Amino acid sequence: MVRFDTYNASAHLVRQLESSGVATVTHDGGDTVLVKLTSGHEVSIHLIETIIPPYELKLNLIENAENDIYSLFVLWGDMFLPHDNEVFQPDPWMHALMSLYNGKLYAFDVYGKDIRIFPTYFEPIDLLHYRIHYGGDVDVTKLGCGSFDMAYPDLSGSWLVADFTGATPPPKRQKKQEAHAAKPAPRKRPPTPWEILGIAKTTERDEIKRAYRRLARRYHPDLNPSREAHDLMQALNNAYQRILDELDAPQPKP
Repeated sequence: MVRFDTYNASAHLVRQLESSGVATVTHDGGDTVLVKLTSGHEVSIHLIETIIPPYELKLNLIENAENDIYSLFVLWGDMFLPHDNEVFQPDPWMHALMSLYNGKLYAFDVYGKDIRIFPTYFEPIDLLHYRIHYGGDVDVTKLGCGSFDMAYPDLSGSWLVADFTGATPPPKRQKKQEAHAAKPAPRKRPPTPWEILGIAKTTERDEIKRAYRRLARRYHPDLNPSREAHDLMQALNNAYQRILDELDAPQPKP
């Protein structure tokens, strides 16, 4: 069901983009769609159906930026978000996405033939909680892109970001001709236990436990029907145990 809904949302988005004439689809991988705008700029649209830790989000941003590609992330609303107007405590990885889009997220939902792609706005209630407000369907003709500076922990930097606000992209940069052979792509390092739980290494033990329990409730195979749930839950368990072992290890004497 997870992949089926994602592919339906992807096909819906592809049809809208092609019929609008705003962009040409150059690659359709189901959960990742690469399009070229009429301006010549390229946008990689990522449909998110499983947790995407900040380190993985950053790797996507870096890889796309190195290829002069703008990134757009759209998460599965029915999987990750509560109902409209409900109060919600986002996970750390969702906070990273919210920072990337100035306090909002883009989401997709599939209900049979009714497919929606829409912005979700977060009204702060306190330091941890937000009230959710769903916007109307996006206007694909307003797909635009620009450079965005972030100071969010683990995501600080200047990133190439796309959204549906009609942002006017800067002139496309000319790619330099490389006289030498292309360098091989660097290997992606495995995530640390802290990154898997979406927390900083300075996080207190009680908050570590809360972060683990939040993710466990979301990805336990008894509660999550996705095919990735078992592997995700195993990774969460291993990460949590490694963090506890590290916290309980004897500290070296000064």
